[in-house]
Amino acid sequence: MNKSRLLIASLIALAALSAGNRAVADEITYFGDFEDVSGSGPSYSSSDTPEPDSSLFLFVESIVGIPKFDPALGSLTDITVFVEDTAPITYDISGDLTATNIGPADPGGFGFIVDVRFDGDIGIHYEDPSGATLTPVFLDDLVFIGSCAGSSETSSCSADADHFEDGILEGSESVFGFVDPVDFVGPGDVDSLFLIAFLSATAEFPTLINAEAEVTTSFDVSGSPVVGVSIVGVTYTFDPIPEPTTLFLVAQALAVLAGVRKRR
Repeated sequence: MNKSRLLIASLIALAALSAGNRAVADEITYFGDFEDVSGSGPSYSSSDTPEPDSSLFLFVESIVGIPKFDPALGSLTDITVFVEDTAPITYDISGDLTATNIGPADPGGFGFIVDVRFDGDIGIHYEDPSGATLTPVFLDDLVFIGSCAGSSETSSCSADADHFEDGILEGSESVFGFVDPVDFVGPGDVDSLFLIAFLSATAEFPTLINAEAEVTTSFDVSGSPVVGVSIVGVTYTFDPIPEPTTLFLVAQALAVLAGVRKRR
């Protein structure tokens, strides 16, 4: 092998080695946060329509501070949204039930019983660019059950509609298959992720429907108690653009090869 061919082979080998070192997909992770929320939520009344299955949004909070992916870094291959179990979102959501007797006084009657059940969820959602569709990324179920009974001589009763326990929200999910890339790629921050709590309420009356149920809700949701720790993360996985060194070595090899052919 003459010197020219040896030089060409060496340059190509170096270029291949450099490219190989960069061939593995790379990752970059950003973190964002949301404003801690607490207070009174919406109320449910069995006398309102539609009933049953009345829908209640407790709150909708924007996830802020997560930069979009810079396309200059390479070709995006995956987007993962996550909340780490070491710094989860914590929540305490509860309700208070009051039932009012609206039937006639009946000292010898059965009285009234009201059961209220809330089914819903709290989680991270993605909103499409049109703002018309919210798609859940990952969720935690919410279940409330309240029961209240009174005699026919009483006018009302009250009880707690308790959540089974205070909860935490954590998880990880790829959204690459269903999000619009424009929401995650380019300049600026991601503005399409939201923390949402939603409930659907149903009231049941085991006795005759001679009572009305009223439920008031409250919530307290916060991020990590550790100061300075961000909550919601997004990891971008991408194939890097070849480094200038790689391109330079390939160009050099081609230039030498062209020179050898020209001399021939």
